[in-house]
Amino acid sequence: MERMLTGGFTLGRATLRTRRVAVSNLGQLTGTKAAFVTTGLRAHQDEVAAAASAQSILTITADAGCVVAGKCIVGISGASKTQIIVNKAAARRSGIRFGSAFLMLVKEI
Repeated sequence: MERMLTGGFTLGRATLRTRRVAVSNLGQLTGTKAAFVTTGLRAHQDEVAAAASAQSILTITADAGCVVAGKCIVGISGASKTQIIVNKAAARRSGIRFGSAFLMLVKEI
């Protein structure tokens, strides 16, 4: 994903830009709107969740366990069909709200 978004990806009025942030320096997330949480961060999900929640950052992952545990807000899986899972409690803690049209397309837990 990082390689695909190198240089930014613009869709409508939004532009996605990637940068890696070390767990030891989560303060660099300041001003970020969304963070992609990789499966390699399982041991640090509590730290990432706390930093993201404090700054109202949307966390997105392919690790369903992170969403089920309430450490990530949105999980996307794409095995045979794409499924999007949203953890309502995690979203509420971070002050993240989704539109009703989006919520009709996802599974809320």
